[in-house]
Amino acid sequence: MSTISELVIELAKERRQCEEIQVTINPRFEKLKGELKTLQQPVVLSGERIRKIEDQIRIEVVKQHSLTGETKYDGVTVKHFVVVTITDEREAKVWAAHNIPNMLTLGSGFGKKVNGLDLPFYEVNDDFRAQIDSDLSRLIVTNDRHGLVR
Repeated sequence: MSTISELVIELAKERRQCEEIQVTINPRFEKLKGELKTLQQPVVLSGERIRKIEDQIRIEVVKQHSLTGETKYDGVTVKHFVVVTITDEREAKVWAAHNIPNMLTLGSGFGKKVNGLDLPFYEVNDDFRAQIDSDLSRLIVTNDRHGLVR
């Protein structure tokens, strides 16, 4: 069995070897990180373009929905949300304490409880949001190597 001093010496040697390996690896690692960042740049830019296009689609679809009432578009569906906004939090908490004492917060459950009641501390608004399908590949026309369109 090794003595404590032998173990400490073994540890010191192992630490030194690890430091030496790091000294030789770190410059290569930094170079690889730079190359990876360069390789990822087109993906980052594409992601930014995707978010811009998605935002633009959502705005246009909701705008079109407000004019036509249409809810279905190629790859996009308009969803209707009822949004309850508390206008006087203090008054809402007092009311909740007396009428729904088991409600701990004024979250979405609270909105469901008060929606439809004539109470002065909240307002209800319709919110229409465009939901874009996650798979839009069916909308892309491509030619395979045999000239067939899918």
